[in-house]
Amino acid sequence: MGDTADAVFPPPPGAQPRSGLVPIVVGLGIVALFEVFFIGMAISGLLRDDWLRVFVGVGLAVGAVLLAIATGRKLTNQIRTTPLLSDIRSGAGALDLDRSCGLLRAELGAWSVLSATLVVAGAGVLLGWGELPMGHGQDLFLPVSFVALAVAGAASTIAGWATVRGMLQLPPQEIVYRGRWRGWSVPWSSVEAVATLDQPREDSGAHLMLRVVGQDPRLVKADESDVGAYATYWLLDYYLRHPEHRDELADQRAVERLRSGGVITKQGWISRA
Repeated sequence: MGDTADAVFPPPPGAQPRSGLVPIVVGLGIVALFEVFFIGMAISGLLRDDWLRVFVGVGLAVGAVLLAIATGRKLTNQIRTTPLLSDIRSGAGALDLDRSCGLLRAELGAWSVLSATLVVAGAGVLLGWGELPMGHGQDLFLPVSFVALAVAGAASTIAGWATVRGMLQLPPQEIVYRGRWRGWSVPWSSVEAVATLDQPREDSGAHLMLRVVGQDPRLVKADESDVGAYATYWLLDYYLRHPEHRDELADQRAVERLRSGGVITKQGWISRA
């Protein structure tokens, strides 16, 4: 277990706290396994070589398990009440919140396995080791489309690795967010408020929205960091409300304030001791 804060963080206002993470993860895992089972049966029935059927079945199963692990990590970050401070760095004049390396490892492993599995399955069909229920000249569509989907997922994860450090950068002057494909920055003085997404979902606290004067709202995918969505909300909210303390973001004081729970009011603060 990494370094954790000394306080328990409540959910942001408007975000409904969700109880029972285990049933959610187990349910997703069961659904994923059933999908893999039926997809594996469908593909295996079209492949004549035994080794190819085994390879495809095992590859799909491993990919699904890794995707379930990645999903569980994001679900955990959505309702994490004690942030992991290992994803927070202070230095170079800014407070940095990094993406979760554990999440990205699971995603990269899943999409790599699925890509390799579908490439081999597609090659097997093209080499005559199997056949697809499609007309002549159309048998390339299914394997190519499957491979394209898997490669797109792998590309998204690789983009996540490219922006793993400093996903959310908080210098005293502005807020900088590095998305997997696109990023943005806004001055603190232009932000009116930080809030959860306006939608009736229990996981609405996972994504935070910054209301910016005269511009479209900015989105922060807070569940991609092991700091957690709750702590990220209170961190942004505190320094938005207290510009006189933003100089703390340039050194270690902001980390210590987050560790102690000083970024939220005493009404919402609960000591772990």
